[in-house]
Amino acid sequence: MKSLCKIVLTGVLLLSAVSLSSCATTKGQPKLSKVYITNTKSVRLLEPQNMAGSFDDLVYFTAKFGDQEMSFASLFQADETGINLNLLNEFATDMGSLYYDGSQIIVDSNVLPADFKAEYIVFDLQLAFYEINPLSLSLHNSGITFSCEQYPDKEIRNVYDGKKLICQITKLGNKVTIVNKLRNYSYTILFPNLVIQ
Repeated sequence: MKSLCKIVLTGVLLLSAVSLSSCATTKGQPKLSKVYITNTKSVRLLEPQNMAGSFDDLVYFTAKFGDQEMSFASLFQADETGINLNLLNEFATDMGSLYYDGSQIIVDSNVLPADFKAEYIVFDLQLAFYEINPLSLSLHNSGITFSCEQYPDKEIRNVYDGKKLICQITKLGNKVTIVNKLRNYSYTILFPNLVIQ
């Protein structure tokens, strides 16, 4: 549990683009690790062709872990070929990138630790932006329940282990909020030029 919390915190630190003393350069991860949704249940990342639509926009992330909160900007590109994040600091200077194409994740950054698990960031983005049916099937095969509630002005996606709510994703207007209740972290992604639904 402690190591998974450390992974999640590291993921939140990625989203905050906080400089870390242990640095990494470009690295590919040809064998993608499983993502543990709970302490015992895991899934593999879905292929990029399961993306619902496409994005190519400057977005603003706010990440919270416990009582820590951090914000940063990112160029967010996602479509049926992959997910690409280019992190920017407050001066719009490049802080690194994360790219997923279905077979590998490539992280290019001088601010991330060598043991950074990018799969967890990619998985959260898949929960928010991938098609409902493949997500539901993948999670069901791991013993996890996925539901999606669609309203005229918003969409709410829920991930359950039994009756316990693990993660909730809310899309409302130009904002997407990902709340992991089990791990006590959240992201808010603001799309200033788009309405998400």
